[in-house]
Amino acid sequence: MHFKKIYFTEDDTALSTDVKDTSVEFQDRVKRLLQDKFAQIGKAIKEVTHPATKGARKGLLIFNPDAARKIYQIKDKFVQYVTRDIYDHYRDIVNGVFWQMHMNWLFGSDIVMELARELNDKLKGLQDERDKVSKYYMHQIYGVGRNRFSDRSYYMERNPKNVFRRDNPISEPYWNDFDKFVADIRVKHPRVPERTLMRFIDDNYDYRLQLRDMKQKFLDSLPEYQEAQKEWKRLEVEEKEKMGVLDAQIKQELGNVNYEVLKKQITPIVEAFVKKISQAMVTGDL
Repeated sequence: MHFKKIYFTEDDTALSTDVKDTSVEFQDRVKRLLQDKFAQIGKAIKEVTHPATKGARKGLLIFNPDAARKIYQIKDKFVQYVTRDIYDHYRDIVNGVFWQMHMNWLFGSDIVMELARELNDKLKGLQDERDKVSKYYMHQIYGVGRNRFSDRSYYMERNPKNVFRRDNPISEPYWNDFDKFVADIRVKHPRVPERTLMRFIDDNYDYRLQLRDMKQKFLDSLPEYQEAQKEWKRLEVEEKEKMGVLDAQIKQELGNVNYEVLKKQITPIVEAFVKKISQAMVTGDL
């Protein structure tokens, strides 16, 4: 699918003089980058669609049943985002839906920033460093207590030292209170089947809060949990300081290329592309 030959011209990627770096070289880089991305999107769409063999759209392109899953496996975030946008808009048109929440809107990000990373090497380095710092501290903060102090069965089963395991002596006070709590609910609600009792508790707002408070009271009674909280706070402060330095550097670099103006110009190009491609798929012109 050679989108660049059909769906946009040289003028479609032109930047206004509002952008500080308006050199021919910079504009050419933007054009080449968009053309390359659009070509990748064309390849991605080809891999997740096929002509319908029956039904109202017989002979026309339809998305494969596993298209959404495969789209989210695309590593390039910009290509993934735009391909998903085409997928959602195509379904809206086919289903006659005027408005519905798209997945990109729920989990959206500044997608033009993905292009900016490739247009500015220094910005890419700063963004990569920011991502690295964020992942490091997330791992450190959760690593301190995720397995040890989590009441989620996934983490409990995989850590014999988890404080909520029944076979851990430290948890005896908690389970004594828990068993009394559940026994009391059984008396109050004798008609609730045993097999659905915990789901009943979870669906009841007041009971859910009581159980949450019981868990927190138990954790607060553990000296090691108090120490873990101190470590979490220390790590959070440390992370905030490092991220603040990086954010200031990123802001300065974005200012050097007047990023907000650049974003306002690239966004309509992408939106027009999505509209053209999704409509062409529906009409059979693609």
